Amino acid sequence: MRFPLALTAKIARHIIRHKVRRTPKFALVLQLEPLHTCNLTCTGCGRIREYSTSLKDMMSLEDCLGSAVECDAPMVSICGGEPLIYPKIEELVAGLLEQERIVYVCTNGMFMRKKMKDYLAATYSPELEPTIANLVTDKLVSEKDAETIRKCKQDNRPVIRPSKWMYWNVHIDGLEYTHDLIVEREGVFKECVEAIRMAKVLGYQIATNTTVYKETEVKEIEQMFEFFSSLEVDGHTISPGYEYDAAKKDMVKRLRHQLLLRYQGNDRMHFWIYPVNLPEVGLH
Repeated sequence: MRFPLALTAKIARHIIRHKVRRTPKFALVLQLEPLHTCNLTCTGCGRIREYSTSLKDMMSLEDCLGSAVECDAPMVSICGGEPLIYPKIEELVAGLLEQERIVYVCTNGMFMRKKMKDYLAATYSPELEPTIANLVTDKLVSEKDAETIRKCKQDNRPVIRPSKWMYWNVHIDGLEYTHDLIVEREGVFKECVEAIRMAKVLGYQIATNTTVYKETEVKEIEQMFEFFSSLEVDGHTISPGYEYDAAKKDMVKRLRHQLLLRYQGNDRMHFWIYPVNLPEVGLH
């Protein structure tokens, strides 16, 4: 999948401008982390361990937007933590788009449908009824959700609207079993799939963000890309996984039971996250 022409041209203009000015160093992407708080405790994430003393800290909206101006990168990746927990995420996305940034909202997908239902409520008109009916039929929103949408949004806060300059960047580390194992919660993969399907119906742009660890099964990642491409996902991003000693120890403890069960079933064991020394786990 090719990078969209408009985004490519915008980044190219940024590079050419700085080359002409002979700027020695300049940014292409700002990784903006308005908070470290997250609703999941993913095994491979160092945030919940290394930032444990600052999990409640948040940047102000003014500092976030000011950082984007100071950095002057054409693309801003809003990360975390989980950025959809940030109380002013709608204002942040709107402000960055007003600055003419390309915005990637890096999310675990758990709150995406809520934000999109807010968008539907803010823009409701009878013309939306066929779309709402399709969403209800596909079980992407409930009948109760549909009634709430029809009552329209009751405040004047902005919403996260579809835009050619904004992507939902959904974190997916494998197919259902693997992903739910890594994020330590069942049902997350299914919620991500439903959020992506809903986003495509409403015209949002979607990318997936996959962390590849030392022992990642490449074949599974290929199958995952094929699956999400079939859902018309617009692109995929891949990041390298880094080893955190604390995370590795936690994984060994947490997976002890699963490892025993799989070996007792004579299954071939795959370590998707970090390599585990079997004697250390107590398996021979």
